[in-house]
Amino acid sequence: MKKITIMAMLSFMIFGASAQTEKGLFFDANAGVRLGGETSSKSTVDPGFHLHGGVGYMFNNFIGVQGKLGFNTVKAVNVIESGVDDRSYLLNITAEAVLGVSELAGFGTEKFDLFVHAGGGISTIGNPGYKRRYEETREWNDKLFKGNDDSFNAIFGITPKYHLDENISFSLDIAYFMMFNQTYSLDREIGNTLVSGSKGMTNISLGITYKL
Repeated sequence: MKKITIMAMLSFMIFGASAQTEKGLFFDANAGVRLGGETSSKSTVDPGFHLHGGVGYMFNNFIGVQGKLGFNTVKAVNVIESGVDDRSYLLNITAEAVLGVSELAGFGTEKFDLFVHAGGGISTIGNPGYKRRYEETREWNDKLFKGNDDSFNAIFGITPKYHLDENISFSLDIAYFMMFNQTYSLDREIGNTLVSGSKGMTNISLGITYKL
């Protein structure tokens, strides 16, 4: 009985130490490319720049939460009139759950882990050309960001991470980003076409994570 008690205490101490080292606050910074996005029939959209950063907290090896702020650039090219393009940007803020798939499935190593993340938030598409054209002739009466196209969003992504040490990791993040209630296509200055249904894009980025 004494041996069993000692073994149980040792197991508890080892598990507690492991959980204490795995949980904690972390910071992310990623940069990469945006692919896709809804345009009118008058335009095509080039790949754009993507940037996101965030802060999160892991409760243990398996599950955590994070908040992220993202930024995307959009360049739509007119397919009817040569040399005409339209530039806009997309800002979004999301709250997400993080799941350690490699730990749950048992294939994580000291240097490698695989995570998935999913959540939602709000987005705003700003089109400077469109706003400049109409800012002197109309009063913006839309909600949230005046003159922008605001919507809700959902995101699902997969993130393999390589751990340089206990605090620093490098990551590849592939995420599908979907917007709900988007009103206009991304090339609003060229096409200004109404959008029906949910529309999405893909972000692929490399980044670094610092864990406290």
